[in-house]
Amino acid sequence: MTTFICPDLQFRQASFTYWLDLISVLLPRLFISIIVGLILIRCRWFRCAMQRAEGIGRYRLILIIVFGLFAMLGTHSGIIIDQHQHVHLPLNPMAMGLNVLNGAEVTVGFRDTWALVAGLAGGWQVGLGTGLLAGIDRFMVGGDIKISTAIATTLLGLFAGLVRNYRPVWTKNVWRVLGVAILGTLLQRLVLLLLSPEPCDTLWLAVQIGIPVAIINIAGCVLFVWIMRDLEHERLENEARKAHLLVLQAQVERDRHLQLAQQSELRALRAQVEPHLLNNTLYLLKIHIRLDPEKARDYVDELAGFLNHMRQFAGQNTISLQQESEQLQRYLHLQNWVLNDRLKFELVMPEHLSPLQVLPMCLVTLVENAIIHAFEDCPEPYLLHISAMEQADNLLLSVQDNGKGIAPERLAELGKAPVTSYKSGGGVALYQITQSLKLEFGETAYLSLTSEDQKGTLAVLSQPKRSA
Repeated sequence: MTTFICPDLQFRQASFTYWLDLISVLLPRLFISIIVGLILIRCRWFRCAMQRAEGIGRYRLILIIVFGLFAMLGTHSGIIIDQHQHVHLPLNPMAMGLNVLNGAEVTVGFRDTWALVAGLAGGWQVGLGTGLLAGIDRFMVGGDIKISTAIATTLLGLFAGLVRNYRPVWTKNVWRVLGVAILGTLLQRLVLLLLSPEPCDTLWLAVQIGIPVAIINIAGCVLFVWIMRDLEHERLENEARKAHLLVLQAQVERDRHLQLAQQSELRALRAQVEPHLLNNTLYLLKIHIRLDPEKARDYVDELAGFLNHMRQFAGQNTISLQQESEQLQRYLHLQNWVLNDRLKFELVMPEHLSPLQVLPMCLVTLVENAIIHAFEDCPEPYLLHISAMEQADNLLLSVQDNGKGIAPERLAELGKAPVTSYKSGGGVALYQITQSLKLEFGETAYLSLTSEDQKGTLAVLSQPKRSA
């Protein structure tokens, strides 16, 4: 172990060099302990303790133990200085027993830095607890000023903690933290002077090590500010993330309820369309039972098959165009039984459009309206042209007949509101199709009707293309 003997005159002449010597020895050791502290901060339990120490006792105890250990490390990795002989030499870190120091020997380390940081981080209880642990350890190390040093360290931790509790804004500003570190160092030196058995030697020590100790304390406290800012930033980010998650959950829940409401409304509309279709079909069946009972029996069989397939789509808001086309063909075949094959139809459904989604029974409803209303009192043949085509991002479904057409005043109302008619449900199905389109595909979907007297009607259903 190397020993440096420095007379008092030499200390005064070369004090700046001596301060640099002390700082160069102590600062790397402080940084090593701070690096360990930064590693600890990455641990969730320690971050939780830092953030909740002022409210929960067990977290305060964790901080007292951790900061107390760092403060003790600051004592046992420091430098020994003999106040009488003006000797300083490295302290053996393994000398952890009692009474390591003799007589006028003192240690200079970063014990007080961690007492300051503990108080600023956790409040007066953590500062006091850390100061007590570090003070008791310093007392056990020995030396003539062991009592005054132990008391000074304890009071330093308490002072920093009181600043944290009663002037919390000071812990968030770098310059104010610097002021707290300098003031705490001055108060500690004052306590040492007042309680020291050898005030002259203590005063000499304060002159020799005051600047280096202040620099060490300032460096530690500035790093503390950065650490606390990092913790606060992380806390705010977590709160923002949680708030954003709550907003997203609320939006998802709102969308789910909206979707359920739309599904309920769609099914309510379909519950009106399907009985309307069935009612018209049964009306035709009633007529043919009187005219041709045998044919009516076969018609009932066909109707049962048609209704069975319709039941498969009962729980779906949309089906594929291919499924709708197949169901439409069953319905057309059913109607030809009634019309004695007088109905001629052309179905044009491009294969590449088959997977696109459409409303269940949309084409069946348009065709049913054409058969019931367009061909009354019209000469044969009854012609229907049913097709699907794409236009940009939209799917167009059209049903064109060669019937008697629709009066202009009535045409303006169809699809926009239920229209009264001498026949059951006249105009209701078209209105319900329009409403269902807008619920399922949005406001861009629509049903348009164009008609010429005695030349027929064209119904076009336009909706955005949507795959399953």
